[in-house]
Amino acid sequence: MRVPPRLKAVSKEISQFGDYIPEMRPHNVETVTGRGLARPVLIKTPSERASHPAWFALQVRPDRERQVTQRLNGLGLESYLPTYEDTLRWSDRTKRVTRPLFAGYVFVRLDRARIPDVLQVPFIYQLLPTNLNPTPIPDHELASLRLAIASGLPAAPCVLAAGAEVTIGSGPLAGVSGVVVQAAGQTRVVVGIEMLGRAVSVAIDAADLRRNS
Repeated sequence: MRVPPRLKAVSKEISQFGDYIPEMRPHNVETVTGRGLARPVLIKTPSERASHPAWFALQVRPDRERQVTQRLNGLGLESYLPTYEDTLRWSDRTKRVTRPLFAGYVFVRLDRARIPDVLQVPFIYQLLPTNLNPTPIPDHELASLRLAIASGLPAAPCVLAAGAEVTIGSGPLAGVSGVVVQAAGQTRVVVGIEMLGRAVSVAIDAADLRRNS
């Protein structure tokens, strides 16, 4: 018996589903039409869609920041551990050492699908503010922090301070925004990571500063 062309077309479209018929749930299934045939199409929820990589803060065991950074790099992730130079003093000598700028914290750039991998790394306590709802660090905050550390200007950790908001107009930190403080007669600009409540203060020439409007 000759099969009508229309029936052949319908049979071909149905065969695309094979033996699998997706569960019809209003929140993740919609109906589209094609050549006169309505068929279900699975729709990804926002959490199922691929997310863009972003910077997150990790709280880690103090004195294990470098080990955590190495493990993250081994997973193919980009990590960042800001450091500064400190001086240890004894009665007969001094020694320069490199310390983590924010003791107990490391930054990592990843998409949310990699979070379970990150939480398996030893010495990591949590993403901030919580593992269930980690919040990305704004890109401009990380960019300013990295510029401040890479500038080679004298830097030291400090808590966030209230003061005049400025943008550095010239020099190696041109374009970086922060808050002005005075310390021991020096003008310093505080560049902070708001989520951590931590910052780095950098000595700067006051002539290079431009007050934000």
